[in-house]
Amino acid sequence: RNPCMMKFPDENNLIVSSLDPKSKPVNYEFEHVYSNKSKQEDVFRDTEALCMSCVDGYNVCIMAYGQTGSGKTYTMQGPPDNPGVNRRAIAKLIQHTNDREEVEYELSVSVMEVYNEKIFDLLTGDRTKPLSIHQGADGTYVGDLSADIVKTPEDVQATMDKAEKHRSVSSTKMNTDSSRSHLLLQL
Repeated sequence: RNPCMMKFPDENNLIVSSLDPKSKPVNYEFEHVYSNKSKQEDVFRDTEALCMSCVDGYNVCIMAYGQTGSGKTYTMQGPPDNPGVNRRAIAKLIQHTNDREEVEYELSVSVMEVYNEKIFDLLTGDRTKPLSIHQGADGTYVGDLSADIVKTPEDVQATMDKAEKHRSVSSTKMNTDSSRSHLLLQL
């Protein structure tokens, strides 16, 4: 049996070994590295402050990156009994907006998929007309993207469930239910 290709010497470094015995391992330094022993609570604790930044008017992006089967969906979504970053961040964001009585917020959710370099609105399920990215006075946006108004985390989950029905899914050698696409949730 071959040794593990990755080592986590501390919370900021990841060492990746090469298959070539003549090559030296490569060290990658990050703001934070989560090992296979990390819990959903650990990941959320390090991203929780972003929720308040969002309420304060900043654009925020939380992203998971990795190969098929590495746990991106689990980390971001998680099951209802062990929610991932998305579910926890949405609940916290809505809590923050409800706590600020002096400001009235209207929250909306859009869900899109990037599949074969085309963008599709997962709330409409229309695959006949890919959407386009535009640059406007308020920044970058996806034109003609639909949105659902939401007030609770349950509303957001209902919108995500609706969108999930329209995702592109097929099998790969690594995963029988691979999404084969990139999901973007905009709140």
